[in-house]
Amino acid sequence: MTDQEPDPPPTQPTHQHNDSVPPMRPAGPEPAVPGIVLPSDEDKTMALLCHLLALFTSFIGPLIIWLIKKDSSRFVDAHGRAILNFIISMFIYSMILVVLLICAGFLGAATQGVGLVLLCPIYLGLLALGIFQLVVVIMRCVEAASGRFTPYPITINFITLVDPFQDGPARG
Repeated sequence: MTDQEPDPPPTQPTHQHNDSVPPMRPAGPEPAVPGIVLPSDEDKTMALLCHLLALFTSFIGPLIIWLIKKDSSRFVDAHGRAILNFIISMFIYSMILVVLLICAGFLGAATQGVGLVLLCPIYLGLLALGIFQLVVVIMRCVEAASGRFTPYPITINFITLVDPFQDGPARG
């Protein structure tokens, strides 16, 4: 015989399981979903640059980055298309307001100043459009840096948008 003591009987757990609380998941990347590709840090940086350079170089900076990276990254491709569409749209809206401004000036000259009343709202429209563009581009910079994508508002899609998280070729 051996001098070992028998194993103690199993004990019941002292805590109760609460089904209303979801289980905690370990920290780390989200589980892989078939067909969904999360952007790399380089993709996030290049997408951020697409938006950020638009503030300083208009369409030139985003166009260069988009042309270089569109075939290798769907995330950068989607962000490049979105910012280029937005820049073109804002240019068209600005030109419409400038034409209205010129027409209001001619109307003011032809009516001894009555048409000049239209100049203030048109100038305010141009100012509001500029502020809107600045705010929205900064918001899209933050989204690109965090790996998200949201299309720009009031944008005419001259270049077809693509899903930045779909697996497959970057062409759309």
